[in-house]
Amino acid sequence: MAKYYVTCPVCGEEYRISLFGKTSDREWKLEHWDWTCDECKKKRYDEENASAAEENKEAGLPALEGTERQVAWAETIRKQIITAINTEIEEKESPFKLDLSDTKSQQVFNATIKRIFNETQASWWIDNRDERPRDLVRSLAPKVYESGEWAVAEDNTKDLEEEARREATVYPTEEKEKTKTVTEIRISGDEVQMIFPEKRDSFRLLAREKGFRWKYSAKCWSRKVSEIGGSANDFIAEIGNALLAEGYPICIFDAEIRNKAISGEFKPEKTRWVEKKDDDWFKLIWPFKEDFYRTARKIPGSLYDNECKRVVIPTSKFDEILDFAERFDFSISESAMQMIEKAKEDYENALVADVERKKVELREPCDGEPVLNVPKEVEIDESLRDDN
Repeated sequence: MAKYYVTCPVCGEEYRISLFGKTSDREWKLEHWDWTCDECKKKRYDEENASAAEENKEAGLPALEGTERQVAWAETIRKQIITAINTEIEEKESPFKLDLSDTKSQQVFNATIKRIFNETQASWWIDNRDERPRDLVRSLAPKVYESGEWAVAEDNTKDLEEEARREATVYPTEEKEKTKTVTEIRISGDEVQMIFPEKRDSFRLLAREKGFRWKYSAKCWSRKVSEIGGSANDFIAEIGNALLAEGYPICIFDAEIRNKAISGEFKPEKTRWVEKKDDDWFKLIWPFKEDFYRTARKIPGSLYDNECKRVVIPTSKFDEILDFAERFDFSISESAMQMIEKAKEDYENALVADVERKKVELREPCDGEPVLNVPKEVEIDESLRDDN
């Protein structure tokens, strides 16, 4: 055993400790161990517990019951366990596989998670602090199954879902109505999706017109948010408005977007664009049903690019691009505008010279053989003379 003086990295106070073992082991511990003093550790734990309690309260979790110290400690444990459960649910397709013969395993799982989240005894959280999330769920699931809690939860969930759908659904007038089947419009990940189980040509044409494609894996009409020329929320409102006008009922859960679809107070999607193709070329984009090909090809230097299937224009024609965009309501993307500004700057900084074309004088053509000017007297150069 040996005694050493160490310094708390938080408050800077020096205090004495005792270490056992070989000298090399003691030296390693001195260098790598956390030497925060007990008072600073207690302060840190109290802050962590208070922060966890505040986060749990904001998440809508119930207050814990127990002694003051138990509740403080259990708040941190509860936060850690719930975070671990949520992480496992998000990262794995089939987390917490339950050994239940009943086909209602998903409902049992949901009810088990609900029971864990609603647990109010601080002592329960402390007792289960070392349990893995999956082990905790598996141990409770049979009890939840036997109690029938899952069936009640399923019924409540269905009632809430039906009520929410009724509230979010809008029907067209009877004169326009083509079907009772409701189209749900939503954002899922990076896509705007339309869920409509019927097959109708008018619906298909409208979906295609708005840039949607049928997604077989999700059984819905889909369009990437990144492809939309404007706000995704305004686009959903525009789609909802178009469907209602065509006689299709819609379901949009966001009340603000739903009201925009009804009132028509949204910004329509911009479908005509001047975009950057690469550092030297712009490309023009317009809807399939429109035709600006002949007009665009009148711009000097324009070409049809087989790679991007668009009319492209060189950056040197930035004035013509600005004029074309203004005349035909084409929006200019941020990257394309940056190209225009750079092209303008390069033009303004270019070397300018006012010159006149130099005339080159050439001999006039003549008829017949050229005539040589032979001198009347000819002498032999001395260096070429042969005296012999």
